[in-house]
Amino acid sequence: MKKRWIAIGLWSIGAILIGTGQLNGCLGLNEDRGMISYAAGQSQASKTIQNKIEKSNKTTRSLEEEKKTLKKEVASLENKKNDVVSYIQSLDQKLADLSTKVERNETNLKKTKKEIRILKKEKKAAESKKEIQYDSMLERIKYVYENGDQGYWEVLLGADSLSEFLNRAEYVSKVSSYDRNLLKEYQKTCDTITTAQNRLEIDLADLTTLRKSLKLKKDSMNTIMDKKTDELQKYQVSIDQKSSSVKNTDNLLAKQEAQLEALMAAQRKQSEKEEAARKTAEKKAAQKSTSNAAKATKAPKTAATKAPRANTDNSTTKVSVSGFRWPLTVSGRITSYFGYRTSPTAGASSNHKGIDISVPVGSTVVAAKAGTVVTAAYSASAGNYIAISHGDGVYTYYMHCSSLAVSSGAKVSQGQKIALSGNTGVSTGPHLHFAVYAGGTYVNPLNYVSQ
Repeated sequence: MKKRWIAIGLWSIGAILIGTGQLNGCLGLNEDRGMISYAAGQSQASKTIQNKIEKSNKTTRSLEEEKKTLKKEVASLENKKNDVVSYIQSLDQKLADLSTKVERNETNLKKTKKEIRILKKEKKAAESKKEIQYDSMLERIKYVYENGDQGYWEVLLGADSLSEFLNRAEYVSKVSSYDRNLLKEYQKTCDTITTAQNRLEIDLADLTTLRKSLKLKKDSMNTIMDKKTDELQKYQVSIDQKSSSVKNTDNLLAKQEAQLEALMAAQRKQSEKEEAARKTAEKKAAQKSTSNAAKATKAPKTAATKAPRANTDNSTTKVSVSGFRWPLTVSGRITSYFGYRTSPTAGASSNHKGIDISVPVGSTVVAAKAGTVVTAAYSASAGNYIAISHGDGVYTYYMHCSSLAVSSGAKVSQGQKIALSGNTGVSTGPHLHFAVYAGGTYVNPLNYVSQ
């Protein structure tokens, strides 16, 4: 009978507690349900942002591939253009040489024609002298022919003295010798002029033929030059178009990077909101548990002892408060520090938001502190990268990895392997870009970690 009354008493107390909601409070059911429901809603919001990030990264990869293709096409066109330019330069040199030959040929033609004109004048003058001398010789020959030797004897015998006779004999001899020498000189002059004129006529014919040949070559080369120039212009137009497409792609990539940065900021904000909500829920649960525990002390001993056990079993683990560690299992070498720098390559920022640690590709990258992976994706500039939320608005970033070992949403412990270092994205060599985001901005990582 006593046991029955104890059972009835316990049942009554339980009914009262259930009716007032205190039993649920003691067991933590109300707060847990609220936290579960809230966490589910927030997880869906984070998932939506992550999906947008992945979609953005997919678009970025597509744009990167398109950019690579366009650059290859531009390079190919540049090579073809350079071949045409080299050929045109060769043609230019040949045309220059040909022009020199044409000029030389024209000069020689003018000179030869001038020499021919001079020879013609000389020949005309010699022929004029020849005619005069020839007429004079004809008269003497005619006289000798008509009078024979009698004429010479009359001249000689008509002398009044011996001395005059000798003078007349010498005169007759000189006249005959003069006629013979003059005839020979005329013949020699005519032969020389004729030979020179013939040679110049041959040279003139050769120069005229060469002139025609050079003209044909020059016309042909000019035709080829015009075609190659048109071809070069077409290549240049294609290069300009492709380069413009590359520029447009770069602009789209820049927009994607800006969109990705905005999504990452939204993700950080969402994570901070979830964390704040979780802490608020934990605080309320703790307060409620304390209040319920105090009320439960007034209840029978059996009920009071059960409530604390239920609360202990459903308690949450607090975020680690330990410091940050070096993000690699090796020391490496810092090649670029936080803050302003000269951009090391096209596409790289001059405002360096982290530190670059030079290490071989495949070096182990670890979480600098325990936290939740909020992003594990690819970016055109960051390559394969990971973002980890450590609570209180603090995030760490690990960029240019060759491969990732964790995915978005994963819980990681301090020192856990999360990736392998690499050279992906906008990078000048194998390294890890490590960044810390805290208080709404990027801060110097060396204030958090040390080698």
